[in-house]
Amino acid sequence: MIKMLNLLLVSVVSISSVMASQYEPAVTFDATRILGKPKSSLNAEITPEVSNDGRFNHYSARLHGVDMRIPTDDWMRERLYEEEVIAVLRRIKDSDAYQKGLDAAMEAPMALTRNTLNDPVATLESIPDGLSNLMQDFGAAISSAGSRQSDDDNALVKDLIGFNTVKRRLAFELGVDVYSTNLLLQQEMDDVAWSMFAGGAVIDVALAAAPLAASLAIELSEQAKTGSLSWRIPPATMQQAMVRSIKQYGLTDAEIESVVFHKTCNLNHLSSMVANMQAMSAVKGIDRFYRQVAGLNSELDCRIHQKAAMLAYLYHVNKLPLQRIDVYPHYIRLIDVNKRQVMAIVGDYLAYRPDSRLIFESNRDANMVWLSGEASATAVKMLGKDILVEQKTTQRYQAPVDIVTVLM
Repeated sequence: MIKMLNLLLVSVVSISSVMASQYEPAVTFDATRILGKPKSSLNAEITPEVSNDGRFNHYSARLHGVDMRIPTDDWMRERLYEEEVIAVLRRIKDSDAYQKGLDAAMEAPMALTRNTLNDPVATLESIPDGLSNLMQDFGAAISSAGSRQSDDDNALVKDLIGFNTVKRRLAFELGVDVYSTNLLLQQEMDDVAWSMFAGGAVIDVALAAAPLAASLAIELSEQAKTGSLSWRIPPATMQQAMVRSIKQYGLTDAEIESVVFHKTCNLNHLSSMVANMQAMSAVKGIDRFYRQVAGLNSELDCRIHQKAAMLAYLYHVNKLPLQRIDVYPHYIRLIDVNKRQVMAIVGDYLAYRPDSRLIFESNRDANMVWLSGEASATAVKMLGKDILVEQKTTQRYQAPVDIVTVLM
């Protein structure tokens, strides 16, 4: 028995050694070929060489004077686009429309409110759920801001919710995530939204005041818009819709809270995940997906799971309906109605490298690989000759879920 175990151990070690010897060399890419040349090149400097860890590309960049390491092509494109929007917002702040709104805001009682808030964004988002629907109408918020005086205890709260609505509308028009972790973008949006809200400036007028700069953002803004009315949905309303959706999967209240009020994943990432899962509500295993999401602790992991949910949905509506989703640390496995097993892998460029080896060692029962990005020839070979590998599936099968339609 001991001899047989030793023989088995030697065999496993030998197989692992053979696999390790076939690792392909590290690859680098040219940033410009992937991303194109940034328009606001004065504010964005990207190191030409992009490293790859076998799954994701990693960028080094200096954006508005801040050195950053940014993983994944999508995140880098998002940050570059936000640089364009920051330029737009700063052009708006140089306009007469912005200055008039700012002057009006300074004269209004609301101006004192902003000066006393150390963190206005966090303050707005922490307003109790029950008050979240008091000022959903954008027009009413703009027309009354800065001039209304009331003894109503909730007057200040109403005005703050109105400001938040204006900021969401501004972010929507410019095609950025209002919950972005880009602190400079948040600061510039706060400034412009405050002028519009408390000073009564109008967003369309402000954008028209900086047409050359605004055109840079408008070129790409459509790709970031998830629904024509999404900007009008207060955070608490969206969270309530997400709670209703997740309840059907048997999670406890504490588990649901860990997902919906996540400490790391922002609301747009979460609502995208939930909307995609809701569109496949009869599929088994969604409860396990949510439990894994609850334990995420990095923005990169949140983004990966957001795209993984999209991959599952795209297969479900473009190939065959799914019966089950199984979650693993590095990918999700899809089981369709024909019992075909599909590895849905989020990655920019899948290569056979030490960091990505677990993906290749877990493909024994797979019939297909559903990859968001591309794969090297070596990676395709190591996955197995009988496994069909479909690449760039998020580009080839565009059928995005409209969050507003699904959740609201």
